[in-house]
This record gives sequence, C-alpha cells and structure tokens, in this order.
Amino acid sequence: MNRSSLLAAVVGVMLGVGIASGQAPAFDAASIKPNREGGASGGIRPLPNGRLNATNVTLEELLRRAYGLLQSQVIGGPAWMRSDRFDVVATAGAPPPRGVDDVLLMLRALLQERFHLDARLEKRELPAYVLVHAQADRTLGPGLRPSAVDCAKNAAALTPNTATLDAEGWPPCGIAWVLTTANRSSDGGVRAGSLMKQAGVPISEIATRMQNFAGRPVVDATGLTGLFDVTYEFENVSGTTPPAAAGAELPDLFTAIREQLGLRLDARRTAVDVLVIRSAEGLVEN
Repeated sequence: MNRSSLLAAVVGVMLGVGIASGQAPAFDAASIKPNREGGASGGIRPLPNGRLNATNVTLEELLRRAYGLLQSQVIGGPAWMRSDRFDVVATAGAPPPRGVDDVLLMLRALLQERFHLDARLEKRELPAYVLVHAQADRTLGPGLRPSAVDCAKNAAALTPNTATLDAEGWPPCGIAWVLTTANRSSDGGVRAGSLMKQAGVPISEIATRMQNFAGRPVVDATGLTGLFDVTYEFENVSGTTPPAAAGAELPDLFTAIREQLGLRLDARRTAVDVLVIRSAEGLVEN
C-alpha cells in the first residue's frame, strides 16, 4: 500500500495486564476530576515511564483499560459508571515503574481508592477467539518478529508527547500506534483501513489489542515467549471512509493475521476474565 495514503495516527495503548507478582509502585501524584466540558473525543494514555493521562472517559472505560477487557467483560455496577465522565492526570515517583503493565496496575489501585470499588476478577465461559499458529511448523509471518528493543532502558526517557510517526517509523515500547489508511474495496469504493504497529511487546498484549477489532476476547494460546515487534494492516469495516486516494485493497482482520503474522483466530467458547462490580461510590476527589 502506498504510504502516502496514511491519514492520521491515533496513539493508544491497550495492553494485557495480568496480576503481576509483587507490589506495583503507586502513583506519586494523581488527580481525578469530573469532566464538565463534554464532547465526543477522549482517550486513555498510560506510558511506561509512569505517566497516565485520560480525558472525557467513564469509569467503565477506565476499568476496561486497567484490566484489558472488552465492554462485555465488565459486569454489574451502578448506571453512572457508564455515563459520568472524568479526566485523570497521574504520575509515578522514582524509581519509575517497570513498564505499562505496572502503570495499569497502579490505575487499578487508584480507581479502587477513589471510587471505593468492590470488584473481583472471575473466569466465565464466553464466545471468544483463541490465537494459535496458522501453520503446523509454527512459521511466523513477515509482520511478526522477535524484538531487539530494550524497553526497560527506553521507558524512563518517554514523555507524554510521543514522536510523530513517519511512514516507516516505530512507536516506543509499550505504545500501540493505529494508523487510519484509505484502500480500495472489491465493490469499487474507498474504505478505511487500519495499520497496527507495536514494538517490544509480548504476544499476550498483541492478542489483547486485537480484540478491539475482533469484537470478542482474544486468548493467547501460541506458546510464544519473549518480546516482539508486530505490524499488520487490514480493512476496518467499522471505520469511516477517509477523504483521500485509495491504495491497494486490504484483507479483512482474520486474513491479515493469518497472512501477515502467521497466526490464526479460532472462534470458540472458552474461559475468559470478567470483572464483576459489586458496588462503586461517587468520586472521592483529591
């Protein structure tokens, strides 16, 4: 695809966050305030150096990011946690956390403290996708390769404003870049595509990011260990049509994962994490 068809870079992080061993560091300073300005835009940006910024987001959205879950995996809680919106600014002290995983663990603790959450993780059987090797010989595709990036070394140098992505650029460790692209479709129209790039991440985090496009939880069953750089491009059927010239026709998500990563998404019912909210109270402002 012609790189000139790249339209916009949307920076986001959606990383798998299991329960880490040991005690994650706490935020040194954190502010959560109601968002009274409204508007449709917003987002959550945790960075490996211990910074987190969120704008115009609900408590449910914060919980989903903190636990790496889809909307269907957050159960219960009061209605306001899906309607009231908040802004969050938080920073960690020294030493910096070990990466984005720790920042999201810190976010869990912050939300529990400020909203007096009574919540627990459970396993429930739900429709999901299981990520496996596409080939019997476990050959990886051209878009998935072992990473040589030293994330621990790079994390301390990150600032809230990440560098602008150029046509062949890579994001810093722990950051997922999703680029909106224009592409031709089989019916002759122009449709939105998505180009995903991540550097220095485990397969479990790649799987968690996939589920936002797949619409179901994605469970890693590849058996791959270590850190990887990943890039894959696919037609995003939920995206808007970009007002620009189209490049080549793109495959759907499932074909892209198979051909570009050498992996496959198998649909099945399986046990996945769900977060059950027993109760939550109004924001305790600092």
